[in-house]
Amino acid sequence: MKAPTIIYLIVLCSILCLASVYGYTSKEVTLYPIADSYVDSLNPDNNYGGSSSLFAEYGVADDFQYIRNAYIMFDLAGLPQGTIVESATLTVYVFYVSSTMKVYLHFCQDGSWGELEINWRNAPRYVDKPVGTVLMAKSMEFYPIDATEAVRQALSKGLSRVTLVVTTELKTGLFEGIQFDSRESAIGEYWPKLRIVYSVGASTTRTATETMSGTVGTPVSTATLVRTMWATATETVTKMETLRESFYFTVTRRAEAPSPSFMAAAFAAGAAVGVLATHLIKPKHLKTKPPLGEAPEASELGVMHCPHCGGELRSLGATGKSICPRCGRIYG
Repeated sequence: MKAPTIIYLIVLCSILCLASVYGYTSKEVTLYPIADSYVDSLNPDNNYGGSSSLFAEYGVADDFQYIRNAYIMFDLAGLPQGTIVESATLTVYVFYVSSTMKVYLHFCQDGSWGELEINWRNAPRYVDKPVGTVLMAKSMEFYPIDATEAVRQALSKGLSRVTLVVTTELKTGLFEGIQFDSRESAIGEYWPKLRIVYSVGASTTRTATETMSGTVGTPVSTATLVRTMWATATETVTKMETLRESFYFTVTRRAEAPSPSFMAAAFAAGAAVGVLATHLIKPKHLKTKPPLGEAPEASELGVMHCPHCGGELRSLGATGKSICPRCGRIYG
């Protein structure tokens, strides 16, 4: 392959790589709960929406079984139309874990329950099969749990809210479970948070078979005022408020998609460099050889071998010329 062609291809590939990096369109948003609580099978009428802690337990002791499940709701209304979820992660701060155990995350499509009204009797059902699983062993640690499928299901169903339900594996003994901070915690850093990485494109339709768990009850609509705040993806924004009806959020811009004019200019620049390389760069091995029997100009004598037969040239001393002993031709 000729040198100008190689240079042209290298420049063009570099420009296309630059364009692809510039066009990386994934964005991310971090959401905080608009409602959270837990339900207790031993106290089925009690509500714990005002508690600074959430519990998840599933145990058997003596002659009875007890269950505590945590419900956490997030508002997805600020995601743009056609959002494609690349990943979603729920992070919780676990204040206490009784022993090493598996903790499960489930999808619940009901977003109508009230934080100060939900209890064991009226808690909405959730999908049996967990969307995420994590092994917890240490107290006072942050734990991430995969929530990607839950957010995808919520958006595919056209929901503006998603409820995540935290449960644990069955353990034998009293109070075998986890305790983690709720949105009522005095330390905002310990609140549950949902980080979503997404891009915007054509919407897709998903079909799933779901098995629901939980008690059957009349959905309870919440009267709690929730101020939902979003920002455009053209700047980095961090909002911190102490009002109970608000929630923290962060929107981070990754990159914008390149405009058609940018792509056209990049291609034109690559073509221009290729043309210049073709006409201005003259590698030595591409110089035209003189016809057989005709001596080359002295300025072109950049070789130490005869262009005709390949024999090694020898100097003729002060004459400034060289001779090929093999074929007898004189150059210079």
